Amino acid sequence: MNSSILKLSVSFIFGAISAYVLMSYISNSEQHDTALADNIDNPTSFAQNDAENQTETDIDDAVIKSQSIEEIPEECAVEIDELQQKLSFSKGREKEIVNQLSTVVDDDELLKNIPEPFKNLVSALPPNIKEEIFDFHKQEKDVEWAYLKEQQLSDFIRTHVNFPHVKLLQVSCKVERCEVAMSDKVNAETMLESGATQAELQEFIDTENPKYKQIFEDIRKNPELNMGPKVYFPNRFDIYMLLIDKSTLPTRPDQL
Repeated sequence: MNSSILKLSVSFIFGAISAYVLMSYISNSEQHDTALADNIDNPTSFAQNDAENQTETDIDDAVIKSQSIEEIPEECAVEIDELQQKLSFSKGREKEIVNQLSTVVDDDELLKNIPEPFKNLVSALPPNIKEEIFDFHKQEKDVEWAYLKEQQLSDFIRTHVNFPHVKLLQVSCKVERCEVAMSDKVNAETMLESGATQAELQEFIDTENPKYKQIFEDIRKNPELNMGPKVYFPNRFDIYMLLIDKSTLPTRPDQL
C-alpha cells in the first residue's frame, strides 16, 4: 500500500516538472519570434544594432593598435628615431643639391675673367664653384680693404723662398675675398721645349712637388694675412685660389 502511494507521488512530481519545462520553452520561443518579427518590421532598428556592434569592434581594434605602438621596445624606438633623422638630413641635402644644380652660370662670363691656364677647366667645374667665382667677379670693390689686401698678398708671395720658381698670374681683391693664381715656371711645355723626353717629364711629375704648393700652404697659415681658401683647384703646374677673410667666418666650437 505504502509502495503504491510512493510511486504515484513520484509520477505526479515528474509530470509537474515536465509540464513546467515545456511551458518555459514555448514562452522563450514566442519571445524570440516576436523579436525577430520586430526587426523585420523595423529594419532601421536592426541596422542600428548592427552598427553599434561594428563600432564597438572598431574601438577595440584602435585600442589594440594603440597598445601595440606603446609597447614598441626601446631599442626599436631609438632606431626609428635615427632613421627619421637620416631621412630629414637626406631631404635637406637633396634640396641643397637641387638648388646648386638650378644655378645657371654662363661659362662664357667666367672665361672673360678667369686666368688663362684655368680656362680649359671651367666647363668641368661643379655648379657651386662656378657660382662662387661668378659672384666674386660681380662684386663691387671695397677699395680701401681690397688695395691693402692685394698689397699684403703680393708682398708675401714675392718675398717667399719659392717665388723665383713661380709666376704670379693674378692677385685681385673685392669684398672680403681675393682671387690669386700662380703657375710654376718649369712646366710640361718648358721641359719639352728644352729637350726633355716624355719619360723624364713623367719622372719629374712623379718625384717633384709643385713649387706653388708651399706658397699656398704658407698663405693659409699666415696669421697676418688671415686668409683661407674658399675655392681652389690646382693643376700639376698651377693653382687657382679664391681666398676669404677668416674673420668673416663663423667661429667653430673647437676655436672657442
